[in-house]
Amino acid sequence: AGAGHDIFASWVAEPFKDCWVVWGHRSSMQRKQLVGFQRRDLSCRSAVDGSELNDKACRGLQRPRQWRRCDCGVVVCHELPGTAKQQLREIHSELGAIASGSR
Repeated sequence: AGAGHDIFASWVAEPFKDCWVVWGHRSSMQRKQLVGFQRRDLSCRSAVDGSELNDKACRGLQRPRQWRRCDCGVVVCHELPGTAKQQLREIHSELGAIASGSR
């Protein structure tokens, strides 16, 4: 496995879960607007038998996005629980990487 990963391993992305509402930034001309995000579980799995592996086995492989924006006008959005500060940091980190083109 010279590429730094197990050739019999791959990332498996589950379907995106419910859309959660996060308040957007207040601009001088607009009211706050609702922004929704969806999260999905990712795991590194054996391509031979589907068993879950340590993430290190997938090192070097492109990891699928774990977060995406969703349109609250199209899907039902839920209010983000008060204990979701870590999730917010994860959202901002991943979406920032996407916006900058590094993902």
